[in-house]
Amino acid sequence: MLIQDVKEFIEPYVSLDIPVQYKDLEIKPILVKDSLTFLRSYDILNIEKNRIPDAKIIQMSYLQYIVDQLMFDDTMTEFGFSAGDIWKEKFITILSLCIDVKSENISLINDGRLKITLGDKIIDADDFENIRRIILYQNINGFDDTPISEDFRKNLEKYYAIKNYGMKMPTMDDKMDVVMSCTSMNDKDIKNMTYRRFERVFERIVSKNDYMVGALFQSQGAKGSLEHWVFKKEKDKYSEAFTKMGAVKQSIN
Repeated sequence: MLIQDVKEFIEPYVSLDIPVQYKDLEIKPILVKDSLTFLRSYDILNIEKNRIPDAKIIQMSYLQYIVDQLMFDDTMTEFGFSAGDIWKEKFITILSLCIDVKSENISLINDGRLKITLGDKIIDADDFENIRRIILYQNINGFDDTPISEDFRKNLEKYYAIKNYGMKMPTMDDKMDVVMSCTSMNDKDIKNMTYRRFERVFERIVSKNDYMVGALFQSQGAKGSLEHWVFKKEKDKYSEAFTKMGAVKQSIN
């Protein structure tokens, strides 16, 4: 059975940075020290296969799609490996990191229905779909896989392309420097944080600093609204993209 609201299902676990219990599996949150390995591999869980204009692919389970379309892709890459080999490595890496199972204990079986063995446990396509989404919501701060229309998607991509034009996004190294400089945490503390918690702390630090600068400007007579960095108003996730599109366009002209 598929979980309808993954975000609600995992909330009791992610808010305390503890593993998510799913059936008899324990799905561990990624730690900062493992985050770069995770980020290089998690795209195997996040392919929007239903946007591919092929009815056969749309009807497949996600697990079937990975096996049939990705793992046996013999296209050679510049690294001397086939694309299929790279996808297989990513598949094993993600399961090893998140479910703490050794690579040699991961295998596929097909007895009429495709399944995965994880040590002494067997999961089917529905289980994999639930686990896939749990891992994404559990570790990617702000992740949302709610379906949106193609026109809506194009408008969002255009907005963020304009908004972030010319901006150099902070690396993990940069973010760690910020968190260490603004808290009492050291390098070891940060490496043992969950990746999701680290990203949230970094964002809070940025929001707090923006708020303090804005409050200082207002104390000097600056006009405009200022949202508190903790007590934010509830609003639609994409409201900013539509209310600020015009202003962002003007700022780069």
